Amino acid sequence: MSNRHPGALNEHQVTALTKNTDPYLSCDDCFAQVDTTIEALLGDGTKMSREFTVHLSGCPACFDEAVALAELLAPGAGLSPEVAAAAVTAQVGAVEHA
Repeated sequence: MSNRHPGALNEHQVTALTKNTDPYLSCDDCFAQVDTTIEALLGDGTKMSREFTVHLSGCPACFDEAVALAELLAPGAGLSPEVAAAAVTAQVGAVEHA
């Protein structure tokens, strides 16, 4: 029998809720930047801004949007969808481990 309260948060949820999101970027601001940011990343390898990557590391919805866009734009940049998704994931992962 579990001692957990039915509404208790798991470790992943607690980590996500207490994550340091400085420098702050709202979902609206992220959405406004996602097209140009992902196009630049796939086009010439321009790194995503710190604010953008920090936001993606703490916001699953915006992260999923950025990855989906990268996969969609990949063929136009001469990349496979998997490579494009990995480029986004690598930059977000670098922020999480910094």
